[in-house]
Amino acid sequence: MGYRTKLLKKGALLGALGCLALVPRVLDNLYYLHILNLAGIYSLVIIGLNILSGYTGQVSMGQAGFFAVGTYVSALLMMNAGLPFWPAVLAAAAAAAACGVLIGVPSMKLSGPYLVLATVGFGEIVRLVLLNWTPVPRGAAGIVGIPVPSLFGFSIETEEHFFYLIGAALLTGVCIARR
Repeated sequence: MGYRTKLLKKGALLGALGCLALVPRVLDNLYYLHILNLAGIYSLVIIGLNILSGYTGQVSMGQAGFFAVGTYVSALLMMNAGLPFWPAVLAAAAAAAACGVLIGVPSMKLSGPYLVLATVGFGEIVRLVLLNWTPVPRGAAGIVGIPVPSLFGFSIETEEHFFYLIGAALLTGVCIARR
């Protein structure tokens, strides 16, 4: 690829990122911004699934279970242990990774439909535990009152703030996945 082509691609990427940065300023409906935030979060989940399926060829249907473990662990650590946002996120990633090891090690000999069934089973177990275990995750009522995260002393409270945080996380995830 020539120098001009690389420069053109980088310019187009920067232009697209600049346009995306203006989206919260242009949208007048918070619902649409919320939907974009959810799309960004789920895109991060899919990047992880793409790394697993695309590079290793393994099929996992339990991705939502790992996502749920991470989100609930981070929320509970922030609420009950008073952990700040970033340490809670790191602990949540470690908890989801530990679940991956707990499922992955016994499933190493499985492939094809058997691995799919094992990961579906994990996802379903996580869903049922979170739905029916009311003392900790509060079951179907969910967790309320999660503290607002902060970044460098700046509170992330609005949908616009979350848009930029999720966008930065998504950009970081894409860069890591491309390496």
